[in-house]
Amino acid sequence: MQKKGLAKKGTPEFIITIALFSAPLFITPWVSFDPINIPRLTLLGMLATWSLAYLLLAKKPNPIQREFKGLFLLVGGMALSLIFSFFFSGASLTMQFYGAQGRNAGLLTYMSLLLLLLIATQVRSSLIKAPMNSALYVTSVINLGYGLVQLLGLDPVKWQNNYSSVVGTFGNPNFFAAFLAITSIFLISQLIYSVKSNYKKSFFDCLLLALSLYLQIETSSIQGVLMIFIGTFLLLFIKFRVQRFRKFSYLVLMSFLMFGIALFISFLGKGPFGNQFFQTTLRLRTFFWEAAVRMGLERPWTGFGIDSFGAWYRTYRTEESVNQFAEGIITDSAHSIFFDILSGAGFVPLLFYILIQFFILRKALILILNSDLIDRELSFLIAAWIAFLAQSTISVNSLGLSTIGFCLGGLVLSGSTSTEQVSFTHRLKSKRFMELIGATSGLLIALPMFLSDARFRYVVSQPDGQKMIAFTNSWPVNDFQVLVIAKLFYSSGYLDLGREKAYQALRINPRNVNALLTLLDDKELRKSERVLVINRLQSIDPISKSFAELRA
Repeated sequence: MQKKGLAKKGTPEFIITIALFSAPLFITPWVSFDPINIPRLTLLGMLATWSLAYLLLAKKPNPIQREFKGLFLLVGGMALSLIFSFFFSGASLTMQFYGAQGRNAGLLTYMSLLLLLLIATQVRSSLIKAPMNSALYVTSVINLGYGLVQLLGLDPVKWQNNYSSVVGTFGNPNFFAAFLAITSIFLISQLIYSVKSNYKKSFFDCLLLALSLYLQIETSSIQGVLMIFIGTFLLLFIKFRVQRFRKFSYLVLMSFLMFGIALFISFLGKGPFGNQFFQTTLRLRTFFWEAAVRMGLERPWTGFGIDSFGAWYRTYRTEESVNQFAEGIITDSAHSIFFDILSGAGFVPLLFYILIQFFILRKALILILNSDLIDRELSFLIAAWIAFLAQSTISVNSLGLSTIGFCLGGLVLSGSTSTEQVSFTHRLKSKRFMELIGATSGLLIALPMFLSDARFRYVVSQPDGQKMIAFTNSWPVNDFQVLVIAKLFYSSGYLDLGREKAYQALRINPRNVNALLTLLDDKELRKSERVLVINRLQSIDPISKSFAELRA
């Protein structure tokens, strides 16, 4: 019989609940230049160091940590290998720490996600069900409602997006489609395991699911559809096994495999679906991945710097990619977390990351094969996590989605153990205070970039020469921000200041092609400097025909 007080929620449950609520919703469109990644990174940093403080202060021995000792060792190995790359890759330390502009998939992000994964394993599954369901319902309803507002053209936020206007709080239709897929998987799990007498809830779930699928279509993104397909298959497979309908489960498995093979063939432009599922973006991914592999082979131990794929893609892309697509098609991501890690940090952290995913996948498969242990929430966690894993294999990293995905992975492990977390329930006030210090330290670590981004938004919205110069001399500042200010000086006729700031952007990132092109447009640039700029452009992109023509 459970002792009195053991049902009280502890720090792990609280941290994961905050993460699940905030990851899809926390945006600052009227405060920061980047309204999505920067604020989420700030919150993520706080939750990460809070988690670290909790884990370090945990009463020993901890049965759950002992059960997942292998995972803790793998996470530690990946963290150390990332730190090694951070110091020895040769890339800018500030850029590697906070990540590239618009992506922010730097060292701070990876460390934070790994700590969230670990803290999620400490959650008592019996206590996370209600807050997890509440978080998913609330964030889903808000995003679905906001998606409708965007569809009607009434969005008060002016997102910088060249694709579908339906982007939710993710600013990108592909990321929003992936979130809608997780929402759909959650709603389908609610319907599959619904209580027959609860007709009102089932009707509400059906209504939300229909709206989610409709907005999914409006995003014009294929990855969300694939995630729903994977998640629904897993939910049905688990459900049939739980109810001892083994024949039906095998039928679902065979159907999934047949459809999956047909889908894979269609990605090659053949098969029954032809090119219907083979979007241009999917074609491009193979070239991005090939470039990432070439980068990994060039620097297998350190990579080229965490979140530095965009700085080196032009150098390592193939002639075939330029011939098949316009040479102007470039990217700042390998469109796969696996290849981003490989190109940025080398093979060692990639190996640790793969082993971490296999660790979770092995536990998930054991649960599926022993379906008696699976309830509605756990079946959703498994289905949604595997769908996220598939999405992250072929898509750009998104802080909001990654936060959800790593939490889901940790919760799968939490649900796979029967060990109750009892030693963490009653916490001394001194330990609570240390946890507060831990959370505050993470906030202070991540906050400088948020404040810089907010100040940058203000400076460029109300250009003032002195303020812009003061901003570029502050810290942290990245090459993107400095180059924007350089262009503002150029457009205002202050050529000397524009040139000075363009060179400053190059000192921060010597491979910033836009900064080099900005200097080429400078009519007062000396001939000797122009030659150096052209030579650097050609060394960065040796197969570019347009850069080769500059010399002529």
